[in-house]
Amino acid sequence: MARFTYVISDIHGQIDAFMSMLTQIDFTENDEMYILGDVIDRGPKSIECIKWIMARDNILTLLGNHELILYDGYINNAPAFYHSLTEIRETVDEYRYNVIDGSDDK
Repeated sequence: MARFTYVISDIHGQIDAFMSMLTQIDFTENDEMYILGDVIDRGPKSIECIKWIMARDNILTLLGNHELILYDGYINNAPAFYHSLTEIRETVDEYRYNVIDGSDDK
């Protein structure tokens, strides 16, 4: 059973603010967290957020509208509605192996 359960949303690539919040609440591997979407877009470090979250077994993330737009753009080659999503798509292409496939190879 988790020590504490946290529910958050709208990180939007702001990993520094996210890490600061985790420090303030003393988040540990004994806690659990539910992220209700929008981990990516707007902030400068969406990929770092995704990679950090994926490395944790005690965090469950739901897709938000920003992830769904990226998914649609990446999988279906649909136009990105936000410029920053285009940048994320390019970053995902660059880091495709270690972000999507779980490999460390580029």
